[in-house]
Amino acid sequence: MGRFPTQQVDRILDSIPVTELWGVAGRSGKRLAGMNIHTARQLRDASPKWLRKKFNVDMERIVLELRGISCIPIETIPPAKKRPAHFLAQFQPQNDCTEGDGTGLVVVCAAR
Repeated sequence: MGRFPTQQVDRILDSIPVTELWGVAGRSGKRLAGMNIHTARQLRDASPKWLRKKFNVDMERIVLELRGISCIPIETIPPAKKRPAHFLAQFQPQNDCTEGDGTGLVVVCAAR
């Protein structure tokens, strides 16, 4: 891990339950417990390819991240959430609306 002694990293990872890791939900945690993987250290030391076969590519990436191999991109600016048109319409004045746009959908608008 570079900056920290291996023993210190091992102690820290031993103290973190696997279900506290990002991407490991309750059901995955139960499956991991059935495989005798209870801590972040045990997950780090497991075979990433084997875990990919048992779970998915995300579990493999979590193992690689625990080993210090960056493979999950960090979003510095989260993408804007898309809002449904009807949600946005309530914040904009609606005076002139068309009842049909050729797609078979009907737009309902009211002056506010």
